[in-house]
Amino acid sequence: MLCYLDDLINTVGSGQSVDVNYLDCEKAFDRIPRGRLLVKLQATGIEGSVLGPCLFLVYINDLVNNLESSISLFVDGAKIYIISSEEDVEALQRDMERLDTWSDKWLLIFDTDKCKSMHIGHRNHQVSYRFRGSILNRSTQEKDLGIVISSDLKSSAHVAMVTAKANSCLGIIKRNFAILNREILVPFYLSLVRPILDYGVQA
Repeated sequence: MLCYLDDLINTVGSGQSVDVNYLDCEKAFDRIPRGRLLVKLQATGIEGSVLGPCLFLVYINDLVNNLESSISLFVDGAKIYIISSEEDVEALQRDMERLDTWSDKWLLIFDTDKCKSMHIGHRNHQVSYRFRGSILNRSTQEKDLGIVISSDLKSSAHVAMVTAKANSCLGIIKRNFAILNREILVPFYLSLVRPILDYGVQA
């Protein structure tokens, strides 16, 4: 996540723009064909039992092969991004077509209703990308690993989300205790509220 955000900030800071396509696998753990998963496990030399998310990552690990764009894989999807010059836009569209072909070959369907395209930077061409026979919906903000990423790269939407979540947790604590003194509040705050505030914050 830090490398991804660093790429975005450096690229936009240098006056360029970035296009990011967020991809979501439809029922990721339920849709993996077992026979094809075994083929991939044998190819990587893995034997025995491994937990579901690990198996899913093994299954989609070759998704990145032959792509021109940067890509990050997650347990139930991926994000693919590239600097938004005319040549790069064409490369990203070719990569979307490669992912479409990969999806057909390995029978892992992407949920196109949840797949989004975000355009970042002032000089962005706002290109529409096609994927699985339809144009990706545009988004101005996406929740990415629990962090809200906005197309303007400002943190206000993320801060608002974290503040609301922390205040909600504090409200639950206050409603459930008739007497709320320091000895009661501090342990609850440190174990329930503070992790919400600290998540995704660089030390």
